[in-house]
Amino acid sequence: MVAPAGHRLGLAGQGHRRWQVDVLALVGLAGLAVVRDVSHPDVAYDAHKCILCQRCVQVAEGAGDGPPGLSLAGRGASARVCAPFDLPLSAAIGSATALRCAQVCPTSALRAKSSAERRSADG
Repeated sequence: MVAPAGHRLGLAGQGHRRWQVDVLALVGLAGLAVVRDVSHPDVAYDAHKCILCQRCVQVAEGAGDGPPGLSLAGRGASARVCAPFDLPLSAAIGSATALRCAQVCPTSALRAKSSAERRSADG
């Protein structure tokens, strides 16, 4: 793609509209069905930060504490870590497992909620 004289390429400002660039497809986020999941009482998940290292999947798999755990769904740019059968995170992993998963996440895509977040969720 070549910009006309005096113009810069980039996604800043309105350039993406002028060039008809689908920003979400460009950065690979178009296929993410769930962007944030805050349904779990102890952790929150932000898919935009996830690098698909699968550390949380391995921790949840090794826990064996009852709930179904986490898995990798989709392919390519639409790949994502999620609960099986698109269950909410709260139904997929128990509290102890969720906190262990948050500890191993290198990007804080899965992170422990602050005490203020926990209080606001309670009431």
